[in-house]
Amino acid sequence: MNIWASVVLVAGAVAASGCLPADARPTPGSVILNMETPAELRSGVDAGPLAFQTDDGWQVTIDQLWVSVGRVALSGDDCNPYSELPYLRIVDLTQGSPQRVGQVWGLSDCQLDYQAHVPDAMAVLGEGVTAAERDEMQNHRGFVSSEGGVDTAPGTAVRLLGSASKDQQRVGFDWGFADPHTFTKCRRSIDAAIEAHLPLAGGQTLPVALSVDPRRLFVAPEASPPAPAEALAQQIFAADRLHGDADGQIDLSELAQVSLTDESQSIAQTLLRTNYPAMFEYAGGTHCDLDAPPDEITVSY
Repeated sequence: MNIWASVVLVAGAVAASGCLPADARPTPGSVILNMETPAELRSGVDAGPLAFQTDDGWQVTIDQLWVSVGRVALSGDDCNPYSELPYLRIVDLTQGSPQRVGQVWGLSDCQLDYQAHVPDAMAVLGEGVTAAERDEMQNHRGFVSSEGGVDTAPGTAVRLLGSASKDQQRVGFDWGFADPHTFTKCRRSIDAAIEAHLPLAGGQTLPVALSVDPRRLFVAPEASPPAPAEALAQQIFAADRLHGDADGQIDLSELAQVSLTDESQSIAQTLLRTNYPAMFEYAGGTHCDLDAPPDEITVSY
């Protein structure tokens, strides 16, 4: 390139920059959303399988836990959002935590919104996640709510692989959940009080943790970890032998054959509609508004 061509390029760049409007808004604050799992599932180890024990003695190990979350935004009547994140991020929570989901900017009294959704082709790959694993999440059949029951469809927003063992018995599972969920108006729990909003001031950065707890899949809807309900855990782990093909692998089609005591819905429906969204805990509590599943059945959350 000769000197005159270089001058022309520099002049063009200066002229182009001069056409950009100046942003006269005040300097915003920001929120960094990080995803993590409860520390007690790791026994002091940063990366590797997640493990816990049920009250009735089943040892549960989660070997892989992929979660597709994103589209983070700020909202509120008095909130001045500067940005939103249109993308999803796939996080492998056995790689260690916390891991960043995204950062958004704004000012004043804001609340945070985010989605759990089947990843698209533009989903960002988190630490240790490969393009092949993204494709697998897009194509692996996940369980979705349908009118009157549970169905399957390509794609998973959450997929977990693991096993449970007790008294020389061992069963495995490879479950995917595909219902999309939008969590809105999320508020932090601070000193046992629910904060009304995030007070975003100029130049301030607030880190916020989104905890994903797989124990909640094995807990009756009215219970809270780390005290799983024996009845639900036992019925889950016995479903393959009592209601399936006894191949040592539990799938949700087998759990669809088992109804909870005094409940009209199956265990598969309970896991998908109640326990799966309850895995997500925002900033010390589950203080978000949650959309209804596709068939408009109310989720207890």
